[in-house]
Amino acid sequence: MFGHRDYALEHIQSKKPNTYESSRSNSKTALLLGLEINLLYNNRIKTPSTRLQCSLSVVTTNAPGWVSVMLINKNMLIILIKGVGRMSILSSIGNGLKKLGLAVAGGLGQIFAGFGSFIHWLTGSFDFGLGLLGIRPEKTLYLKVVILREIDSKSLTIQQEVQDCIDFTKDILKRELNVKLVPVDDEFIETLSVVSPPEVLDASCGTAAWADDFGVAGDFFRMNSAVMFFRSQTGWGSPITAFIVNSVADGNSRGCSLGPLTSYVTISDDRGLIAPETGTAAKTLAHEIGHACDLTQTSGANNLMTPSAEAPTGTTLTHMQKARFRWSRHVSYWV
Repeated sequence: MFGHRDYALEHIQSKKPNTYESSRSNSKTALLLGLEINLLYNNRIKTPSTRLQCSLSVVTTNAPGWVSVMLINKNMLIILIKGVGRMSILSSIGNGLKKLGLAVAGGLGQIFAGFGSFIHWLTGSFDFGLGLLGIRPEKTLYLKVVILREIDSKSLTIQQEVQDCIDFTKDILKRELNVKLVPVDDEFIETLSVVSPPEVLDASCGTAAWADDFGVAGDFFRMNSAVMFFRSQTGWGSPITAFIVNSVADGNSRGCSLGPLTSYVTISDDRGLIAPETGTAAKTLAHEIGHACDLTQTSGANNLMTPSAEAPTGTTLTHMQKARFRWSRHVSYWV
């Protein structure tokens, strides 16, 4: 809702037919509501005092204080409404404050996550050393997988494909790291009931994803991420949330993670769940969880952290990778 002001429409001579200009009046009025406009015609028009319900569509802003409006009734008219400059300014200020708030929330989230990781690295140094020596008692990692919903209200994928990836990831983490993957709630998977914004459905990656974390996408991911009060507040053993999106980096990536800066990852529903090379469950979920747990990209046909396009079946980790993964703030000894 943009707010409103009262105006009377006066028919004026114009080079263009069916063009009207508004002027301030206290009697006959037109109420601007943003999505709909009610018009009380001036006596200069053939049907005086006739109130019409008309659809409103803002086409363009010609100059400060002027808005071009498309009025759709029996005939299509063009109306110029003067005097909404103040509302436009207030709207711009409101949008600016909203963007600033999202940016601050994203920045604080990244600072908190980074600080939590740093503290965990300091306090977990002894366990890191044991991991390098091959001493790896069972630890726990909490996971939630969220399936988004498109504009047509359809979920992006079927739960069985997601469950197959979760089972595959559980096997990898247990075999390579002795880390038990545990659901945040009773089940691993949640399908959202509301339609997701386009900034989220088609996610970015790399520096673009980092920038998006300060906007609508980052706010959406944080608001829909798993919350476990003590773990989420302290960062100690905090859960990871994987969002199943429509595409990642315009279809050029199968998944994405911002590493220790966030507690969420994104997985493409078309190539991130079923590996096109094998037709079986993809390693993408395990790979992106690895990034969230401080592992970086590597090479080698058999390594989990080698990009899926280069090593679709690679699921092994080196001793250093195992120690670093278990050292992450997302991995803890207690359930």
